[in-house]
Amino acid sequence: MVVVIPKKRRDGKSSFLKLVFYLSFREDNPGDIPVTADAFFDRPSTSKIAVFDRLIDYIDRHASPESQHLITHLPDGSHRILCEGVLCQTNTLSIETASSEMNAVASNNRRCLDPVYHLILSWPEEEKPEDSHIFDSALFCLKEMGMVDHQYVFAIHRDTDNLHCHVAANRIHPLSYRAVNLYNDVKILHKACRKLELKYDWKPDNGCWKRDQNHQIIRAESQYPSAPRAATQFEYHEDKESFYSYVVRTCRTELTSILKGPLQEWEEAHAVFLRAHLEFKKKGSGLAIYDKNCPNNVPLKASSLHPQLTLSKLVPRIGEFENAPRVMEFKNEQGEVTLTNYMVSSHYDDRLHLRDHQARITRRLERAEAREELKLRYQTDKKEAKCPSFDAKNRFRTLSMTFRFRRAHVCVAVRDPLTQPRAGIVRA
Repeated sequence: MVVVIPKKRRDGKSSFLKLVFYLSFREDNPGDIPVTADAFFDRPSTSKIAVFDRLIDYIDRHASPESQHLITHLPDGSHRILCEGVLCQTNTLSIETASSEMNAVASNNRRCLDPVYHLILSWPEEEKPEDSHIFDSALFCLKEMGMVDHQYVFAIHRDTDNLHCHVAANRIHPLSYRAVNLYNDVKILHKACRKLELKYDWKPDNGCWKRDQNHQIIRAESQYPSAPRAATQFEYHEDKESFYSYVVRTCRTELTSILKGPLQEWEEAHAVFLRAHLEFKKKGSGLAIYDKNCPNNVPLKASSLHPQLTLSKLVPRIGEFENAPRVMEFKNEQGEVTLTNYMVSSHYDDRLHLRDHQARITRRLERAEAREELKLRYQTDKKEAKCPSFDAKNRFRTLSMTFRFRRAHVCVAVRDPLTQPRAGIVRA
């Protein structure tokens, strides 16, 4: 049993709710069908007031009110409803009014910008839990999060290989209107999953917590060391892929399989880094990974990539450290860098955004070059821009004299008794 919490972007420009809208929009109106006057499509709302609407519609598979059948009432006031084959449980008045009720409660808290909390409980393919056990598990997870009294909607989906249950809850309490704190929610839910596996005798799964030989729930030790703080801060503030993330993405999986097998020579490890256009060599009394494009940049400590990648653990296995084999670089007709006996599949570029490694290389390089060009233009314009000299005292004196002459000219040119000075009053 695993728990999945859909990730949201940190810049506030998107969230899982917009992803749900995108998925449901593509289902309702495929992109290859042109929108014409004869075939008009009413695009669903993406406003903040419709945040619960889209999620509830996605969970109950857009069930119509006519297709909803009440199954049973529960002692705690909640009830189960069958919506076009999707079994749901909610503590609201009904599924069709759930989003409106949640929006009404969430509107009483102006500080919470995202009141929706969505998680997915998934079971392995061989597990076939009962519906009552699934709903009890979802309610137990909300209880562990301190949201047992909050509004919720559960829905069991069996349309995939893995049985899973969607949980949509309102972070705002219906009485106090306070938002629940989501700090360490992943660790709390993983521990709740281990407790449920022990209670219902389900197969243990991976997570932040595990069961020992005495069936005690203990914290699981991480297989890999955590990311360096500098890399984490760089990705958070710059929204760009750090050198650490690039090395992990391109080398960790292949290197792990090599270290688990019968490693015989240093060249096997060097080949993994050469294909990523990296260099693996000694630094002081340890090992480090360098970027071949920018060898003067700060290298990555090899043990940060894998705990077995140290001299104390590799020398007893394959002997003294050997430098990477000397290779000749050249570019083929497509402009790709190729090494003798090694094909470079990728290289690190600190201009690319963190999420751009899945896009096409041509388009992401164009965007990166455009950003660099814009920054260069801004810096150039900033240096060349000069603040104009502004003598306020002389300018005010000039304007005052100008408008004084204009006023005197109007008094002489226009013969209107309303504009003429009264007798005995001399105007300057």
